[in-house]
Amino acid sequence: MHTISRDDLTQLFQPVFESTPDLILRSPGRMNLIGGHTDYNNGFVLPAAITKRWTKLWKPIML
Repeated sequence: MHTISRDDLTQLFQPVFESTPDLILRSPGRMNLIGGHTDYNNGFVLPAAITKRWTKLWKPIML
């Protein structure tokens, strides 16, 4: 699996937003094999990690 670097992400961000991101967030992926939306109703769940991840680059905009 190819993972894009922080520097590459910043280079993609910079021309679009004319700035560098203040924050880069990454979160590992997971999925529910059984029991989606039942864990808060005392149901059974079986979450599993997956090889995908979520990435967000963040820069506040002052209006």
